Amino acid sequence: GRWSGGDMLLGNRVLDKSKLTRIPGDIDNDDFDIEMIHLDPNSTRYTTGQSGTTKRKLRGAAGAFMEFFGVSAAIGGRKKQRDILKALISVLKTIKTRQNINFRAPNAQVDVRPLKATGSCFTIVCPGQLARLAAGKHGFFFRRLESETQSFLFLNAHSNDNHPNYREDPSCMEAVYTGMKNPAPLESAKDGLYDLVIVASSPEQREQAVRQVERKLKVFDYAMQKYTGSLEQIIEGLEEREAAEEERKRKQREEEEEAAAAEEEDTAASREDVVGSVDALVSPDS
Repeated sequence: GRWSGGDMLLGNRVLDKSKLTRIPGDIDNDDFDIEMIHLDPNSTRYTTGQSGTTKRKLRGAAGAFMEFFGVSAAIGGRKKQRDILKALISVLKTIKTRQNINFRAPNAQVDVRPLKATGSCFTIVCPGQLARLAAGKHGFFFRRLESETQSFLFLNAHSNDNHPNYREDPSCMEAVYTGMKNPAPLESAKDGLYDLVIVASSPEQREQAVRQVERKLKVFDYAMQKYTGSLEQIIEGLEEREAAEEERKRKQREEEEEAAAAEEEDTAASREDVVGSVDALVSPDS
């Protein structure tokens, strides 16, 4: 078969979906449908993934099916499931554009509001170093977790511009340090904060993934709590401290440079005095 617009063509005839027979008890929901989305060649490649692994991961997290026809994809399921799948494809495109899939530099600016609107994702705000350690080398822990829980995980730069109000979002928590070191070793102004976003259409799968991430964070002496913005305050405090330290170092460098310049001037003046004395001693008039 092939597709034209929103219709599937079988030979030269348009497939009439109203003629399809629905098996009772199989998919019995009025908003179940199949729709067509069009992708560019690059999007098709990374949405499929090696041996179809990414496609299977997206389908599992969304609870919808997806099949490719050239550079277009047919997606089917209930409306919520299709909305999740389309939002995930958009997320994956942004992540791939920034070459961030292995969590080496989690700086993607993904708008998660469409996903939040589906009620399918959970956010954990955490320090950048903690997020990378929790993900594991090349994101191994997250990849394994996705396979076990039929979910999709990604890191996003912490920003009020791409996320619903954090304090008002019931599906948002923050990771707080419970260890004894001060300051916390994994918190720095340079690395900042990131949102770990967990997506799954099934509430049970999503909860299972969240609990496993929570256990992983405990390894690094972090616990999850309702979002209060405390991490933002910590990072702001670290930024002020680092800025003050940088200013102190700048002033110290300036003082050292001034002292070195003054010493050089004194040395030059001393040389001139010595040269003048020597000239006076060897002068024929003396």
